[in-house]
Amino acid sequence: MSSKILIIGGDGLIGNYLAERFRAEKNFVGIADRNIRRRNFDEHIEADTTREGIWTERLRDYEILINLAGANIGRRWSKKYKEEIISSRVLTTKMISEAVSKNQILFNASAVGYYGNCGDKILTEDELGQNDFLSTVCQKWEETALKSVVNGAKVYIMRFGVVASKSGGAFSKLIRNHRLMLGSVLGNGNQYFSPVHIEDIFSAIKFLISRTPEESIYNFTIPNPITNRELTYKIAQAVRRPVIIPFIPSFILRILLGEFADTLLFSQRAIPERLTRLGFEFRFNTISGILDNLISFD
Repeated sequence: MSSKILIIGGDGLIGNYLAERFRAEKNFVGIADRNIRRRNFDEHIEADTTREGIWTERLRDYEILINLAGANIGRRWSKKYKEEIISSRVLTTKMISEAVSKNQILFNASAVGYYGNCGDKILTEDELGQNDFLSTVCQKWEETALKSVVNGAKVYIMRFGVVASKSGGAFSKLIRNHRLMLGSVLGNGNQYFSPVHIEDIFSAIKFLISRTPEESIYNFTIPNPITNRELTYKIAQAVRRPVIIPFIPSFILRILLGEFADTLLFSQRAIPERLTRLGFEFRFNTISGILDNLISFD
């Protein structure tokens, strides 16, 4: 049975992939965003989603909402840009929460950055957030989304790990660096890294739509997180290149990247405890499986 699905902030890596996959399965897919580069959707609602407008009224035309809106965190953060990172997420989500109605389903993005820097502690969805910048952003983001429950909507928070895709994103940059023999361990390399393949994001959303469980918060990460050191050498092995630069000290990363370096140095050993308990099976459940899919030799 087909559904009407609206992707808010849908012109990024995840949004474009989800639009293509849901349309391929004969769903009606709309996109709400300011700028659209591709036309892999059925309806474009042009909107500044941080502001009230006609777009919020159009939300009620859709059964399923997928909110991915938010300024890109992959750059140096000035004080002004940090405000944009927060406002682009929280204000958009506030508009959605106030507009949704009974029987709608909202999938709202978040990230494992919610957990802060947790060393080698295994992180299930029950773990509390911390007080660093990204954790605070995620907490505000999630709290705003969960207010949709008041209007009768079903809410699922997706705490994404680092997304693996052939079409771009952090993994593509890591693989490219290793092919140029610029790959390196970051800091001491002991920080845990919890990736997720983009195909498993799509499959997990479909799975939750079909089950509609009561719990709202889910880690979208592989069941087997690895350390940065392990990741570095697995990529090097996969692309058949040596690791020439053994490590980049943490203080160098902080000089070059400022506070954004925390996203590379903080450790989040997050596991998808709730998805696994419900019976969801990841197609790409190890880093080796992800790399085999992303890396090919002609």
